Amino acid sequence: MSSRGFALSTSTIGALLITAGLAYLLYSQVYEFRNVQELGSGIFVAQKPVTSASAGNLQFLYPGIRWNHIPVTVYLDMQNTPAGWEFEYADAAERAMAEMERTTAGLVTFSRTGDPNTADISIKWVQAFSYARTLDAVGHADVTFVPLDGRALIRKAKIEMLTMSGSRQLTGMEMQNTVLHELGHSMGLNHTDDQKSIMYPVANENVLAPSEADAATLRDVYKNEALADLLIDSANARKKAQKGVLLSRYYLDGNVTIRNTGYIDVPNVIVIIKADDRTVHEETIARIDSGQSIEYRFENIDAQEDFSRVYFDIDLPAGIREYSETNNAAVIGV
Repeated sequence: MSSRGFALSTSTIGALLITAGLAYLLYSQVYEFRNVQELGSGIFVAQKPVTSASAGNLQFLYPGIRWNHIPVTVYLDMQNTPAGWEFEYADAAERAMAEMERTTAGLVTFSRTGDPNTADISIKWVQAFSYARTLDAVGHADVTFVPLDGRALIRKAKIEMLTMSGSRQLTGMEMQNTVLHELGHSMGLNHTDDQKSIMYPVANENVLAPSEADAATLRDVYKNEALADLLIDSANARKKAQKGVLLSRYYLDGNVTIRNTGYIDVPNVIVIIKADDRTVHEETIARIDSGQSIEYRFENIDAQEDFSRVYFDIDLPAGIREYSETNNAAVIGV
């Protein structure tokens, strides 16, 4: 009777052990985060622009202030009116809006709405102002805006109008002049010392339409399309390495702050991160509203090979234009 067995030579066993050892070594180097060393880091900080708030003789409430859409919706509150209110006052408000549309050649237009909650501008006649004003004031505009770099976005305006000046009731022409003045504030204008302007701080029933200077200023602002403007406000990056006997792997941590300094809200912003010339990561941020900053953090991005620079880039969806694309990128040496 005979038997057969299975045997490995010493050289074969040695080869298998070496292969298994290398396999484990490679596994531990590639798939396990251990023995990771930080090799270098860097930061990037954007510079801020310096701006002025004036244009000729007309002063703005804030540099670069405007709405980001035209027409602007207006709600006229004719339901909650004080004693002495007349329909002539609503007509005066309509005439004021029509004159602003006419003199700006349609670059500024208004659309009426019956919903005070969604209206851009609300006009309300009151017995007394909600807040203390100067004794001789007959109108007031409360303008809400978002400050941006070198510009500002108007979000809402609430106009309150008195029907009386002291013990005297306002005429329709005085109301038209006063509504024009408050509409000027609501479109971004401040006071001027030009007595022919609707922005002169003293009421004048003979000024029933924007002056040429008023209209030219509004045309100059609203002839331009409102655009977005994303910028990388700051960024930092840290390079790490997993050192092995036969293999080293490189990783990237850090964060980048992206700010929208334009007038338009931007959906689906793509963040692109490169290690030298290799794209190592892309991700989409759902939305960055006008005036909003978002900090995007990342950790253990596998760059595979060694690198000396980290590039950040932000990409916008098709159809959304910016004032400048030169501030969409940053580079950091590590």
